Amino acid sequence: MSDKKHFEKTVLLSFGHLGVVVASFLIPIFLSRWLTVEMYGTYKQLMLVYLLAMVIGHMGMDNGLFYFIKNHPEHRSLFSLNVMLFDSLVAAVLCAGLCLFPNFVGELFNNPELAKPLPYFALFLFFSIPTQHFEHYLTVLDHIKAAIAVSFVYETLKAVVLIGGFYVFNSMSEVFAGLAVLTGVKFAVLAGLNLREWRHTANKWQVSKRFLREQIYFSIPQGLTNLISFCLKLDKFVISTLFSVRQFTVYAVGCFEIPLIGSVSNTMTDLMSFDMVESHKNPEHLKYLWHTTLRKVALFQMPVAAFLVFFAEPVIRFVFSDTYAQSAPYFRIFTLILLLTGFSPEILFRVFARTGRLLRLQSVAAIYTVAAVVSSAFFFGPLWALFTKFLCDVLTQVLYSRDAARLLQLKATEYFPWAQIQRIGLVSVLGAATAWLSTTPFALGVFWQLAIGGSLYALYLALAAIPTGLVMPDEVAYLKAKVRQLLQFAPVS
Repeated sequence: MSDKKHFEKTVLLSFGHLGVVVASFLIPIFLSRWLTVEMYGTYKQLMLVYLLAMVIGHMGMDNGLFYFIKNHPEHRSLFSLNVMLFDSLVAAVLCAGLCLFPNFVGELFNNPELAKPLPYFALFLFFSIPTQHFEHYLTVLDHIKAAIAVSFVYETLKAVVLIGGFYVFNSMSEVFAGLAVLTGVKFAVLAGLNLREWRHTANKWQVSKRFLREQIYFSIPQGLTNLISFCLKLDKFVISTLFSVRQFTVYAVGCFEIPLIGSVSNTMTDLMSFDMVESHKNPEHLKYLWHTTLRKVALFQMPVAAFLVFFAEPVIRFVFSDTYAQSAPYFRIFTLILLLTGFSPEILFRVFARTGRLLRLQSVAAIYTVAAVVSSAFFFGPLWALFTKFLCDVLTQVLYSRDAARLLQLKATEYFPWAQIQRIGLVSVLGAATAWLSTTPFALGVFWQLAIGGSLYALYLALAAIPTGLVMPDEVAYLKAKVRQLLQFAPVS
């Protein structure tokens, strides 16, 4: 795939995630103002269970989907059905546990109110786990516009159900019942699309059974890795267990993740991994793909992270209200953690089928991360626990990168496109600092502080992008062509 194609697909998929971005801001804007701190904290605890269950629920089957489709494209629907079948079985076990032991879950989170909506939440989770690969599946098939449509429609409707449900019923049970219906429709659509194509497969039962075994065998190390990832995300569980619901809510609000950041970097690495599988035996091309992808990740994530770090307090106050202003220090640290995640080389271990090695590295990381975070939380409090997690994540990424460099046959000095990343970081920090210093002397409301600061920062980046070499000529040409295309549809006065 050419650089131009990569850039076009990244831009398209990023715009396709606008529904996710809008929802990620609208939901807390409304819920943090409508709900009490304790009720909003209960909702955040349920969403923590949701996110972690989505990580461990597929047991690695989703991660290996692109590998099998790229090698056997004629059986694409079969692979997706196998993922749905396996994920449904795992989801059934997880959801049964939530329904059978609701009081235990409430005690685990130091919040008895958590037990009440668990049956409806479990139903929502049951349909969510087997369908989470839908958009990724369409992307692997190169159905970019379909992936955009599914992501936008589903996330927008999910936000409508959440906001509307709390406004009308003010009850989590009714809200999660509505989400279960919506996600059930998504499940039916994905299953229907796959079954329609799968019916025409010769010897479909025998072929499905054979590939299911191969998929499970391929995915077991990645599934175990996901379980270890569960341990690496235990910081919120630790805070929830050791502190009150109110303190957990402050911590969870500070760990506010803007989905566009993760989705764009994931899109870039996914597109890279497809090409890496095809260029497995060409070290020079692998190095080129890796450096190109890292530059694009840095070009998007570092400017966003710099702005969020400098404008953390107005962002939190705007999205969550003044009630949660004390979450701003947590948000700064969490933004740096997200920035680190964008450069993670975990996908390289899957491309090179070295998931066993990744599992060993993550096991070591889980041990020192959990021990350090629990100790920091117990002795120094939630903020130090999050900062400790950041330091542990830095060490973990160093360990990953050392092994990833060997896979790519690169020296440590060649692993990153250091000059480009340093340039992007310097320009981003200077721009964000300038925008912040330009707005702080004035008594501006949070909206105007963000609007003016963001506009100044965007103008600075636009003016600095080409002279500093942050944006490549072909990317500039592509964007200019798209702008000209849009202007052709503008009405002539």
